[in-house]
Amino acid sequence: MAKSRRKTAQVRHIFYTAILNEVTGKEIIVPHPVKVVYATKPARLFLGESHVLKSIQLNGVGDLTKCSMAICGHAHRDAFGHPIAPSGWLDWGYSRCWVASKDSKKNGLPIECVCYEHNDRIAHLNDSKGGQQKLLKMIQENGPIEIILKPMRRRSEPGRSGAGRVNSGARAPLKTYLKGAKLRRVMARVGDL
Repeated sequence: MAKSRRKTAQVRHIFYTAILNEVTGKEIIVPHPVKVVYATKPARLFLGESHVLKSIQLNGVGDLTKCSMAICGHAHRDAFGHPIAPSGWLDWGYSRCWVASKDSKKNGLPIECVCYEHNDRIAHLNDSKGGQQKLLKMIQENGPIEIILKPMRRRSEPGRSGAGRVNSGARAPLKTYLKGAKLRRVMARVGDL
């Protein structure tokens, strides 16, 4: 009996490409899946006033590729420890950033991207009402904002033992205060104090 071979699916990120039909004037958005490679070194970017102003000019509210951080990433191409694709695709999400690293020779669209992790709140500001103006005001008052893109955290792998972990795995002792559902249950029995 032959062994069944299982292949794990390659992680993909979807870049959305806008295609314009010049005859009809209609624009359609086409999803373009790209292979994801995880970053190995961090990258430091500095968000300045010019990046936010350009995003405002391009109407980058709620757009992954026109937000102020995507524009900042394009301006700091040399900060990344890998080659940037000539197409220059860069998507900035709430906790991750995808930077295109290889383009297809056939159509010029990206075929591979590098994924970073970040913990700034700039994408939330970019998507909120008046958020870009707040961001611009913050930069004008305090100067450029430093953003550190980190390699993705390594999650537990299947079959990995617990050797070398910091926590012992034992449960922590019960705290002396009540919270959450237990506190609500006590308040329901005793009444409002």
